[in-house]
Amino acid sequence: MRLSSGHQDESPRLATLDLTANLELHDSLQDEVRLVVPDMSVRENITLALLPRLTRFGVVDEARQRAIVDRFIARLAIKTADIEQKVRELSGGNQQK
Repeated sequence: MRLSSGHQDESPRLATLDLTANLELHDSLQDEVRLVVPDMSVRENITLALLPRLTRFGVVDEARQRAIVDRFIARLAIKTADIEQKVRELSGGNQQK
């Protein structure tokens, strides 16, 4: 398995978690990786990968974020009491969606 940030400089250094980096996971057994953070809200999980496109000068466009979250919840038929509900509190099937 090789973790690549897509940058030219691939010198060895301490690994850091950079949520805004465009990371690629290369693994012959897995074509796609889906990350869910159970202690984060449904809203945060849905838009986690989109944060670079939802922010301007480090501030999240909340109206745009809300519109995206509402669309995903409707399309995937996620049953949640509120978009701020923690993912770990959802049923197993709704967590997988």
